Amino acid sequence: RVWKTRRSQDAVPAQAAPRGEIRQQPSRTDPIPRKNAVSAGVKNISTPDLHPLYQELTNSAQASLLEARREAYGAYRARLSEYRERRDGDATKVALGHLKNAITTSAHPTVWREMQRQQALIGELRTLFEEVPEALTW
Repeated sequence: RVWKTRRSQDAVPAQAAPRGEIRQQPSRTDPIPRKNAVSAGVKNISTPDLHPLYQELTNSAQASLLEARREAYGAYRARLSEYRERRDGDATKVALGHLKNAITTSAHPTVWREMQRQQALIGELRTLFEEVPEALTW
């Protein structure tokens, strides 16, 4: 159990100490249980094995984030491919600027940064970034 202590209301007042001596005031401490989940008899919610619902929600959130990042990877790859095709075609600088802006302002920017960082390790990204080297600095 977790306990707080407090000075009792009936503590004896300190007496004057003779010159050169230091006396501490005698005090009595009483343990007071904290008013929290532990003292109320509720199990600790930070332990996932005690709360399957908590664990299920955490796993669900992690799965959702993983799926969102996979989708972001595909979207970034598709937009970069579209940028390459339009750049090699007859697209204007304004149209290419819109595509670049769409890539740099999309959700999950860490996915884009990791794609730039790991492009040498992933074949499809290596090919794309070799064909669009300017994308490494966006």
